[in-house]
Amino acid sequence: MATRWVGVILASALGGCVGGTPSDATNQAELPGESAPVSVGRDDAVQSDLRFVGSVARISLRQDFDPFYKWVVVARVESVVEGAYDAEAFAFVVHSPSQEGLEEGGRYEIHVVKTSATAYRFEDAKSLP
Repeated sequence: MATRWVGVILASALGGCVGGTPSDATNQAELPGESAPVSVGRDDAVQSDLRFVGSVARISLRQDFDPFYKWVVVARVESVVEGAYDAEAFAFVVHSPSQEGLEEGGRYEIHVVKTSATAYRFEDAKSLP
């Protein structure tokens, strides 16, 4: 299986995101249909393995084009299955949402692994009813 790397999403990748470092304020991204921003989370909020149940709120092309990781996926976090995460949303990048089986509005159990203070590896997303 090919390894897929997920990095910290920068302000330019999310459009409505407020930049930050682990010690700064929480990154935020405006989600469609909402008047207030929803937290994307600080990169120190994820520890090792993280599995959460959530729905995909938005899939969009990255503004800072990367030929392999072209898409930003923002998921609303409903509940944490494994690990620790306290924000309402989680953003990650993928090469192809369709290859990963991700659709806007779809509900999934998403698994990511923290690989450093600023990077996450996307493992998989299992579709849920």
